[in-house]
Amino acid sequence: MSDAYTPNKSLAVAAAVLFGIPTLIHFGFIFINYAVDWRTRSLRRLPTRAWFMIPFFIGVALELIGYITRNLSADEVGPNSTRTSGASASLILTTIGIVVAPAFMSASLYMLFGRICKLMEEASSVPHRLSFIAIRFVTFVFVSFDVVSIVVQILGGVMTISDNPKTVKNSFTVLKVAYIIQVVGLVFFMTLALIARYRAKKYDIIPASLVAQWKGCLTLLYLGGSIITFRSIYRFLEIVIQIDGKHPLADHEALFYIFDTLLMLLVSYYFVAFYPTQYLLPPSVEPQYKMTEA
Repeated sequence: MSDAYTPNKSLAVAAAVLFGIPTLIHFGFIFINYAVDWRTRSLRRLPTRAWFMIPFFIGVALELIGYITRNLSADEVGPNSTRTSGASASLILTTIGIVVAPAFMSASLYMLFGRICKLMEEASSVPHRLSFIAIRFVTFVFVSFDVVSIVVQILGGVMTISDNPKTVKNSFTVLKVAYIIQVVGLVFFMTLALIARYRAKKYDIIPASLVAQWKGCLTLLYLGGSIITFRSIYRFLEIVIQIDGKHPLADHEALFYIFDTLLMLLVSYYFVAFYPTQYLLPPSVEPQYKMTEA
């Protein structure tokens, strides 16, 4: 959080409520094993548990925790700060939670891509592969980007609330590195997904019975990945752009809610509406609900 303003408590509460809804729903999808069948407007039991969505659930839960603690710690930052020394647990949680949450969400995107490619290749009679990286390494490569990014972001986030001005200044450099790692990983991932789509069409890899699932899953990955990438670029520019010693993007709370909060809410609810498990049904099982083809 920027010291240029005192966080609006009402907005923080509203954001917490809005993130609380998808947090509960994602918890249900993973652990209760139910999802919405939009054709019948009813709850249906999922054929498999979506353990790969646990990082996504953690990301949404971190957003919820981040905004709850943003409300609790609002008086510790800004021009009228009541903080004398050190940072409270609430301030630490809000700083780390909101910063690292998208990295957890993107980890589930990477794992989903590996699973959909594996399903399609196993069902195909064509010897060509969808990815130039072996499927068994796809998740490892991209999640490695995420793990490094998360660790560096946590370090940078903690440094931003230090009482030492030099540590705070150095935190910007650390966060720049973290966001660069995250964006590079996301762009690489999006490029790989585009190549997979091109190869699928060129070599006719996808069986006719799975085309709808393939296109629906790619649409989910493209939109989710693009939104998280855009948010990460904003957070990077928030640090980089400096005019007369000030950070104009970071010093206006409205921009934070538009380019961070709103974007992460879109991803959270989008993955509720089009839960990934439906695209991973084996060929012999009729999908419970479908997404409009891209």
